[in-house]
Amino acid sequence: MTLTPNVRKLIVDARDTAKHTLQRAEEEVRNARLRLQSAETSLIDARAVVAEYGDCLDEQRSADRVDLYV
Repeated sequence: MTLTPNVRKLIVDARDTAKHTLQRAEEEVRNARLRLQSAETSLIDARAVVAEYGDCLDEQRSADRVDLYV
């Protein structure tokens, strides 16, 4: 089966568009993974801060409650 030049061009254009779309999608996935890693790092940092200062805040709240009742 011989393809006419117009059909061949349509096939090539469709292939090129599909490749470009795939490249963009792969780049978006890479960027999303980087954003996820950044968010995970922020979450780990936030948990560390809560772990470090959470006890201090709990102690302060308890002290504040005692002051209210005295």
